[in-house]
Amino acid sequence: MKNSIKRHRKSWLIVSLCFLISLITISISSSTINVEAKASKTKTEKLNKKINKSMAKSIKEDKGFADGTLDENGNPTQNGTPNHAFDWANYVVKIKMSGKKRVNVHVTTEFSSLSKSDKNNVALKAQNTALQGMEDHKNVKEETYTEGLYTVLYRDGDYVGRSKMSNFKQFKWLK
Repeated sequence: MKNSIKRHRKSWLIVSLCFLISLITISISSSTINVEAKASKTKTEKLNKKINKSMAKSIKEDKGFADGTLDENGNPTQNGTPNHAFDWANYVVKIKMSGKKRVNVHVTTEFSSLSKSDKNNVALKAQNTALQGMEDHKNVKEETYTEGLYTVLYRDGDYVGRSKMSNFKQFKWLK
């Protein structure tokens, strides 16, 4: 009987130690995963900050081309000719990356008066500006050009439209 109790105690002790070691191992791996996730998030945020700066510069330049305040080389001019191919930029307030494959586009109040076709054009050009910003920082994969980026549009802070989930280059607008 005494041997049986000792054997059970030993077994219980071994099982308890194994359980404790498992808990410690799980805790260490969770900590490692959390640290790696935070590092990845920080890296993405830093890269997005650089991409956002590139996009802001590009939008400013495109607005200058649209208004005729910049010549074809991007130099200021007093008597330039507006380039209507860049009119879309005048409806964009800012473009911001959100994560790795999502872009938020903030548009002007006048955006709501555009036709569905013109809204699609503004959204697609803004998406392409984001892709160019990503390319400037070597952060775009070839398939992303084909697929596009998930794009969400806001006017005065309110949601007005987004990319379709089935095709990021097509858009769905709030009525």
